[in-house]
Order: sequence, then structure tokens, then C-alpha cells
Amino acid sequence: MISQPHDGIFKALLSDITIARDFMAAHLPPAVLERCALSTLRLENSAFIEDKIQQRFSDIVYSLRSKVGGAYIYIVIEHQNQAQRMMPLRMLRYQLGVMQKHLDQKRSKRLPIVISMVFYQGSKHRPYAHPLNIMDCFEQPALAREMFLGPIQLIDLNLIPDEKLRTHQNAAVLEIIMKHIRTKDLVPLFQEVLPLLAKYPLSIDRERAVLHYLMEKGKCSDYEQLIALVDGHAPHYGEQVMTLGQKLRKEGFQEGMQQARTLGQQLRAEGFQEGIEQAKTLGQQLRAEGFQEGIEQGIRNAAAKMLNIGLSTEQIQATTGLGPEEIARIGPKL
Repeated sequence: MISQPHDGIFKALLSDITIARDFMAAHLPPAVLERCALSTLRLENSAFIEDKIQQRFSDIVYSLRSKVGGAYIYIVIEHQNQAQRMMPLRMLRYQLGVMQKHLDQKRSKRLPIVISMVFYQGSKHRPYAHPLNIMDCFEQPALAREMFLGPIQLIDLNLIPDEKLRTHQNAAVLEIIMKHIRTKDLVPLFQEVLPLLAKYPLSIDRERAVLHYLMEKGKCSDYEQLIALVDGHAPHYGEQVMTLGQKLRKEGFQEGMQQARTLGQQLRAEGFQEGIEQAKTLGQQLRAEGFQEGIEQGIRNAAAKMLNIGLSTEQIQATTGLGPEEIARIGPKL
């Protein structure tokens, strides 16, 4: 049911692609329009619109392709009766939602271009007086232009030398342990970290968190050396390391036992029937192949015993049916 007549007529007419195509030709900036293939314009279904946005009749999403390269371009149109101070923020939310839907539905590895438009129908015939650029919504627009929507500030620990990290004062411990937790043995890692902890002390809770992280995720070839090292340089850490080590070993043992039980149950569940079938098949195969072999071996054993008690080849041949050459190969079993 259409609750807002203005929104209803707006959507009813612009849902017609012929009308929408002429609308875009009239209102898109010329530099944008010349890059758009309006012949590919289509109305997107509600799956491309956020759930909360779907409740509004005034929001319409179109897609089309660029003339060069065929890239996806989406156009989001919002109908407004009143000017909204934070309209750029709302449109940015819509744009991000459309981008995410595109990635999810098109299985794309690249973002589409999303153009936002506001169709303003001021009830008092006043010009739209609020910002149209998201940068103008900030308290300090000039600063926002420098910082917002720029490249991500990447902190790649692998590219920063340890000497540089150690100059980062209270942040040094965090950066050093996270850089080397997968590659360094705990003994040399503690040798590097302990002086930093002494120089930049942590609260008890954060200190415990660091030790727990190192003991849980790190690798140690010699726990006795580690405990001696810690106890020698920072005795108050030594007891925590021992307690953590015992706790983690206990937890690891229990976890290992549980994994073993689970694996055993799985193997029994999956393998029991398979084992039965394999045994049946093997039994049938052995019976088929081995029955005749067993008879032949029994005859040969009997022939050997006859040779041992001194029976002649002719007597053995008559009794077993074996040929003279085969009886000669068997020979007496002394």
C-alpha cells in the first residue's frame, strides 16, 4: 500500500524505463552522460536495496553499463519533500549498500560506480539549502578533504625494522610481539621484550594479556630456559609464566583428548560399516583365490611326507596325481 502519494507517483512513473531513460538524459551531468550507455539502463529489483531502504517508496536503483569497458554503473535516486542537512551521509550509506550487494550477487572482485541523485520537491518552493557534498558535512571540511576517503594508512610490520619499532615507546611491545610471534622462538623473543616491559611498564591486566598471548601462540624449544630467563630478568613475571605454561599444557592436553575422542567416534561411525564391507569382500576374495591354493599346497605337503618315509615316485604319483617332475621339485623334507 502506498502511504505517501508523492513517493508513489515518483516511483510509479520512474519505474518505466522509457521515462527513466529520458530523465537520466535530462539530469545527468554531460561528462557522466557521455560515458553511460543509456540503452542498457534497467531497474534493479528490491534485492539490491537495503531492507530499511525498501520500506521507503522513494528510493529507486538503476543499473547500466559504461560505453567503454562495459563497467557496471548504478544510479540511486532519492525523492525528498524537505531538505535534509545530512543527505550526503544518507546517500553514502545507500551507495555503500549497493556496492556490497553488487559484490555479493555478481561475485565481482571490483567495485561498481554508484551515482547518487536527489529529486527535490520543496513544499514551500524554497531552493535546496543544505550540503550536497559529504565533505561539507564535516566540522572542518578542509581537514576532511585531506583525511577522509583517502588511501588507507597501512602499517605493515614486516616492512618496519625492529630498531624502528623499539622507538615507538609504549606501543613497541605490541608491535614487536605481533611481528615475531609466528617466526621467533619464545626465548629470543622474551629477550627482546623484557627490556621494553621494564622501560614501558604495563598494567597488571595488560601484562597478563601479553604473557598469555606469548605462551598461547608462541613456540618454545626450551621452557626451562625460558622460565630461567624470565625469572632472572623479571622475577615477578616468572611465576606467571610457570602458571600460564601449566594451564596451557593442561588445556592443550584436555583439548587433545577431546579431539582424539571425537576423531575416534567419527572413525568408528564412518569406518565400522566400511570395515565390515571390506572384511566381507576380502573374505570372499581369499576364499575364492585361496581355496584351490590350499588344496594344492596340502597335496604338496602330503607328497613331501611320502618322500620322507621312503615311498617311490610311482607310489606318490598314483596317490596324489602329481607328475614326476613336480614330485622331484618337492623333494624330501628332512
